Amino acid sequence: MSKIKIIIIILIILLIGIAGFLSYMGIFYTPVPSEKMTGPYTFVYEEFIGDYKKTGPVFDKVYKSLQDEGIKTTRALGIYFDNPAETPEDKLRSHCGIIIEENDLNKVPKLKSKYKVGHIGQHDSVVVEFPIKNSLSYMIGPMKCYPVIVKHAKEKGYKMTTAFELYDQPAERILYIMKIIK
Repeated sequence: MSKIKIIIIILIILLIGIAGFLSYMGIFYTPVPSEKMTGPYTFVYEEFIGDYKKTGPVFDKVYKSLQDEGIKTTRALGIYFDNPAETPEDKLRSHCGIIIEENDLNKVPKLKSKYKVGHIGQHDSVVVEFPIKNSLSYMIGPMKCYPVIVKHAKEKGYKMTTAFELYDQPAERILYIMKIIK
């Protein structure tokens, strides 16, 4: 076999491998919006100002603090107040939190003396789901899901509101959520 044929075969194998990896990561995934009731969520959080890509350590800190309190949880909640296309990175505001599961809600009064505790009530929402495969999912998901939410909201005549993301580790998914305001 000539060297050119070997190079072409290697390139084809590499391209198939890259396409397979990108497919696995969700690059070709088509998010579908749905309207459903979400919440309520009670969560312990820290405020963060800065690039949304740098929120990971803040979530880790809150998670570790709750573990130290004997609270077991597997879901996190990020609230993102500003549109990164319109707000400078150093001014982006977010709340990085860990959801308190129902069996630990009785500990909330004690937690309020040490931490910031938030609550999101139950409401109708536009929801788009994205699978968690690895840490790249947290970067690919917003690029794929927020345009779908915005398009759906505009088509339905809904007012755009603060977005939040629910990171559900057991279900291996991220829910991108926007409260419906008509």
